[in-house]
Amino acid sequence: MKHNTMDIKSSISPKEYGLLMHMTSLYQQLIEQKNFGATVLASVMSRPAIWAFIETPKFGNRELC
Repeated sequence: MKHNTMDIKSSISPKEYGLLMHMTSLYQQLIEQKNFGATVLASVMSRPAIWAFIETPKFGNRELC
C-alpha cells in the first residue's frame, strides 16, 4: 500500500505530522547505518504502528502525549 505524503499531511495536525516525520527519520537512520537487527526492529515497531495509527477512524480525535 502506498501513502501520499501530502494527503497524510493535510489530514493530520502539525504535531502529529512532526511525530510521523521523526519516526520516519529514525527508521531511515537505522537503514543507513546498515544495522540489520535495528533495522528489522525499527521496521516491525514503527511502520505498521504508525500507519495503523493514521488509518484509525478516530485518529483526528487522538491526543499525543
